[in-house]
Amino acid sequence: MPVIPFKRRGLYLAVLLCGISLPAASLGLTLAEAEQRALARNPNLSAASAAAEAAEGEAQQAGLLPNPELNFNRENLGNDKLTGLDGPTSTWQLSQRLELTGGRSARRDSAQGDAEAARLRAGQEQSLLLAEVRSGWVDVLAAQQRVAFAEELSQVVSSTRDAVATQVRAGKVSPVELTRVEVAAAALQRREQRARLTLVAARQKLATLQGLRTPDFGALPEELPPVQPLPPAEALSQALTRNPALKEAEAQTQAREAGLRAARAGRLPSVTLSVGQTQFEDAGESAWQMGIGLPLPLFDRNQGATHAAEARLREAEARQEATAQGLQAELESLYPQVQGLEQQLTAFEKTVLPASEEAFEAVNKGYRFGKFGLLDVLDAQRALIDTRFDYLDTLTDYHRQRNRLDALMGLAQENSQ
Repeated sequence: MPVIPFKRRGLYLAVLLCGISLPAASLGLTLAEAEQRALARNPNLSAASAAAEAAEGEAQQAGLLPNPELNFNRENLGNDKLTGLDGPTSTWQLSQRLELTGGRSARRDSAQGDAEAARLRAGQEQSLLLAEVRSGWVDVLAAQQRVAFAEELSQVVSSTRDAVATQVRAGKVSPVELTRVEVAAAALQRREQRARLTLVAARQKLATLQGLRTPDFGALPEELPPVQPLPPAEALSQALTRNPALKEAEAQTQAREAGLRAARAGRLPSVTLSVGQTQFEDAGESAWQMGIGLPLPLFDRNQGATHAAEARLREAEARQEATAQGLQAELESLYPQVQGLEQQLTAFEKTVLPASEEAFEAVNKGYRFGKFGLLDVLDAQRALIDTRFDYLDTLTDYHRQRNRLDALMGLAQENSQ
């Protein structure tokens, strides 16, 4: 049986998913559609977006002026002995609290910093989600190919088993030979079953990322994404500045700085100005009144809030530094991993896969002419499927790590289709 040739940059996956129940109307889902569905339906992203919207509302609220207060009083009612200017009076008063120390603007800046951090947190969630969807997409494609490889080799083993069974019946070979083939067929059947279970799990994961309970799409007809050239190593640290997690940490630090300014402004009291008028009803006279209110900061000088704001600022600065260090460490770890996987894929494509396929074809053909024994055939079959599965494992690992690297450098949205 001819062997399917490998093409790393053009691996077509037209696979009949035997044994897997697909929807009656299978959806022809593309990667771009899967990404858009995930962005629209994923509950974690929806929660992050709602949190960002709530933070925007809180920032808007923090910038509003306090409402003025209107009071109305009537005095000396029901006492006939009080007349004239001592008689019943009606008083209205309008008061307005004024912050003269910049507290409101500092609170507004703090809330806007929190809103920016929430927006960036939602962006980070989106970046990670896109990376997961792309990795999940590759997992499904690779799982489909594993099933196809196992099915292909199962047909070869079945053909070999029939040929050996014919030779056993003719008395040309020992029944032990047939037993060996059946053992190899059983091992391959178990491997094929594991490949099918892996495919079911990969499809379910991709569906969950799209906010679905069960997959509503059929076999994915697309190629595996091509290997993209890596940017130069010296450009990576600069690319890290686009990482949403780092930007979020910077926004949190700025928000805590504004929070400290607000706490320090709270040590000085706000002034309340009031204006009003009193009506002397019996005398038909009126009098204007003005007032000013100033709390005396004898006990509460906002010292606890100031201390807490100072500590929160130190916390935010430390978290920002830890985030930068963690991202740099992850980048320095991921980059050589991706490089190494790319080199392995090149080796697979140029030497390992062609050699394994040629060896299998040569042994399979030689067996029919009596040049090789059955054990040689079985070893070549096992080596071929091991090599193919190792190649797919390396390919999926490459795309998974590359997607992480893109998300780390803030490139996930730019690479969105």
